[in-house]
Amino acid sequence: MSRKIEWNPDHTSSDDQQNVFIDDYLTWSGQKKWNYLMEIISQGLKTSPSLKGKRRIEWNPDNLH
Repeated sequence: MSRKIEWNPDHTSSDDQQNVFIDDYLTWSGQKKWNYLMEIISQGLKTSPSLKGKRRIEWNPDNLH
């Protein structure tokens, strides 16, 4: 299963496509929903240390009121 979503030309917007998917999802059996969610979770989140900012919060006690 891939996270890539193919655009359906029958839909006029991404909201239309999402609503159709949600309606279909709600008709699935409990087992099919579970398998789908476990497949998504098993793919994990793509994180990269290079995406983290180098900012640091420094607290100045003189400015606290």
